[in-house]
Amino acid sequence: METPILRTKIYIPQPQPGSLIPRPNLLEKLDKVLDHRLTLISASAGSGKTTLVSQWHNERMKAEGGTLRVKDESKDSFLHPASRSLTQSVHPFKVAWLSLDEGDNDPVRFWSYVIAALETVQAGLGDNTLPLLRSSQPSSLEIMLTFLLNDLAALPYDVVLVLDDYHLIENSDIHTVLTLLVDRLPPQLHLILTSRADPPLPLARWRAKRQLTELRAEALRFTPDEVAFFLNQMIGLNLTSEQIAALEAKTEGWVAGLQLIALTLQGRPDVEPFIAAFTGTHRYILDYMTEEILRRQSENVQTFLLQTSILERLTGPLCDAVTGRTDGQALLEQLARANLFILPLDDLGQWYRYHHLFADLLRHYLQQAPPAFLPVVGMTEKGGIADLHRRAATWSEQAGFVEEAIYHTSAAHDFEWTKRLMLHHLEAIINRGEAVLMLRWFNALPEAWLRSQPKLNVLQAWLLFLTGHFDEAQRKLAEPEILSLHRQAPLEPDEGAGIIKNRDLPGLIMGLQAHLALIKGDVPRAMELSQQALAHLAEADVTLRGIIAENLAPIYWLKGEPERAHLLLAQFDTFTPNSHALVTELVLSGRAELKWFQGQYRQAFVLYQRFLQEVVAL
Repeated sequence: METPILRTKIYIPQPQPGSLIPRPNLLEKLDKVLDHRLTLISASAGSGKTTLVSQWHNERMKAEGGTLRVKDESKDSFLHPASRSLTQSVHPFKVAWLSLDEGDNDPVRFWSYVIAALETVQAGLGDNTLPLLRSSQPSSLEIMLTFLLNDLAALPYDVVLVLDDYHLIENSDIHTVLTLLVDRLPPQLHLILTSRADPPLPLARWRAKRQLTELRAEALRFTPDEVAFFLNQMIGLNLTSEQIAALEAKTEGWVAGLQLIALTLQGRPDVEPFIAAFTGTHRYILDYMTEEILRRQSENVQTFLLQTSILERLTGPLCDAVTGRTDGQALLEQLARANLFILPLDDLGQWYRYHHLFADLLRHYLQQAPPAFLPVVGMTEKGGIADLHRRAATWSEQAGFVEEAIYHTSAAHDFEWTKRLMLHHLEAIINRGEAVLMLRWFNALPEAWLRSQPKLNVLQAWLLFLTGHFDEAQRKLAEPEILSLHRQAPLEPDEGAGIIKNRDLPGLIMGLQAHLALIKGDVPRAMELSQQALAHLAEADVTLRGIIAENLAPIYWLKGEPERAHLLLAQFDTFTPNSHALVTELVLSGRAELKWFQGQYRQAFVLYQRFLQEVVAL
């Protein structure tokens, strides 16, 4: 089952025409991207990182027709071997873009999006890679990387892959595989990372090997000439050189701060006193200026901004659902034309997002809104901001955006709704190998409420196990809320979607205990618990029984009963991958491994072939 791809994450941001300052020096520095494996653009929020890379892409595609002239200044430069003897070479190139968010900390989701981005420049590039990525085998990520690198090595042109907002990635497994990718890059692929902080990658090693080039805050700051061009020619403020120098000194060329100042100064008669009185750190400047901007907007625009500030991404129908109005799309386009800190996410003008800092401040003011202001933004005093989140959750669920729906139900403290969504989509998420994503959702739930939910407690323990947190899974099983399930009478089956029913909980607990016992080498205990788990689970619970059988089969093999192990797994071989994808994968890989260990290599080869065919078909 494929990971759903939100196409707006892989569109290259398109700045508004006439909204960019010419920055030839920075663009020339970015031209060296083809000289290196990795280009890191690291600076604080609001420094113009995304805008710069987008500007470089647009101008180079327009001026050079998708080519770069690259000087070969060293035999160690990262160029095609055929061009290293040339003084200057012309390289055709294409750009793939991925805008990252916190949800991309799941390795399967992250690499699925990377492949989707690369497929925008070379169709079919992920055909051999995605099936392996969806495999649950421990080595699948490294095998996937090998196939991906081979596909990239066959490209007839250079590709620049931009990973925007990489600071949001905290998963160590992603950092590890990305390091392998950079170390093994074919000469056609080059990476650009934009980040608010240096990522935990071996930058020093790459820097020493001249495989890394960097742009940092001091390079991104506006120069005095750029400040003057921006404020006077683009905004039309007609400031004196002394006033421009004062603003440049106070903002230190910080792009977002200058944008905020420009918006505030428009139409003010008291420019000189305003500039003279303006002091403080960037944060205070930003707070003050944003308040000034909000107060200067019409009540209609203020209401819209505050209501929609709860959204990570904005589109007309979603904004209408949250605000209760019908002009969401028109207002988004109006805000974009006004450069009011809203960025387009696609080429059609349908999806947008607020500048991160602007969104943070809007949410701050929404949180501080006095009770008398609540009706203005469509909230009740009783419901508060939760009203807005519920509307967003309803629209997101109906539109099929499960992750966004879960975020909003959690933010609304409607945890029963969150629980229903998680259980309803549990099997699909696990089949996609995105256990890390679901575990993140658990972290957003309050512990006190979670302790009262036996299903979710058991599910969380399984997710901890599936993501390699064995000790935490063991501690979770030892909590009183789970231990008490053993002492209860058999639980009645319950209704509702999802693969976990109340009646399954004792069997699931014993099945997980069996897996943990096998990891510790306690084979007799693992066998006893696995058999007890199977006895507790109904025959119809194919997915759950298959997971436990996959644990019991190697125990039989270790006890010298290989045929019994094969028979146990073979009973699940009649189910189709579309209805029980995870079971199909586990059973075929388990049977293949048993044949391999027995020295029956031909039979193992046939089973491995079936395994790959079934995974490709998912």
